[in-house]
Amino acid sequence: MSEPAEFDPGAILHLRRLGSAEFAREMIDLFQSLAEQKLATARLALAAGDLQALADAVHPLKSSSGGIGARAMFELASRIELLSLRGERESLPQLLTELEAAYARVKPSLASARESVAP
Repeated sequence: MSEPAEFDPGAILHLRRLGSAEFAREMIDLFQSLAEQKLATARLALAAGDLQALADAVHPLKSSSGGIGARAMFELASRIELLSLRGERESLPQLLTELEAAYARVKPSLASARESVAP
């Protein structure tokens, strides 16, 4: 079975159809701001050993990454949230590192999608 694509540009087109080009661009901007904030919060929660705070930090990332088309982030945030809630710590540092890397990989696609959304 193959891995899902990192980014689904169809999600941005869906946002465009739901609102407008400006709405789609605003959602991309909002996602990027939220992602950076929540990743930093997640990193602090993990360092403190606070698994509930970690789950709370990645939950909105799971939701928003699904809506924006960041598939790898959605999958990773989902796994981190589930494992955190179960108290399964062992793989969390690696998964959080992977989530941060997935965000870094999707940022150029989001920037490109933002520029290409026609008014």
